[in-house]
Amino acid sequence: MNKLILIIVALTLYVSSDMKAQDAIYFTDGTVLEGSVIQMNKAKVYFENADTGDRKWHKKKIDSLVDDTDGTKITYKVRNIKGLNGVFSGELIKGKVSYYVMVKYNPAAKNYLSSYYLHREGDKAMRDLPNSLVSPYSKRMAKYFSDCSTLVKRINGKKYNYSTTSDAIEYYNSNCN
Repeated sequence: MNKLILIIVALTLYVSSDMKAQDAIYFTDGTVLEGSVIQMNKAKVYFENADTGDRKWHKKKIDSLVDDTDGTKITYKVRNIKGLNGVFSGELIKGKVSYYVMVKYNPAAKNYLSSYYLHREGDKAMRDLPNSLVSPYSKRMAKYFSDCSTLVKRINGKKYNYSTTSDAIEYYNSNCN
């Protein structure tokens, strides 16, 4: 019986030491709150404190938010997207053209919807080119990257599609103006 209790205690200590807070909110005053992101909505976050277990909405004085989803850490900041002002967006790629994601909870479907955005250095706002349903992906992306003929050829040749947009952006940042 004592061995069983000892094994349970050892497993509990091992599991609890391995389950450290993966997400964090960085406030403008320099403080950090570790825990878990439950939900993001516009420029506020519903967050569970790792120390107390308390859950509450945070919406003021947030500098950035780090969300670890499936081992990938994404830093979210409040940014302006064409048509949307002051929303959390996470930077996936930084470069001459940067790539961002905005995650929104859909309460009706009880799931999350991700929208992706591009931002070219010097532009005022991000654009939602990869998300449009009005025109084909290759047409939109070829127009956006028209200053790089080799990338346009690759896009028109179907080398890139919606799911490989990040590869197209990496190609542009490495091989074009």
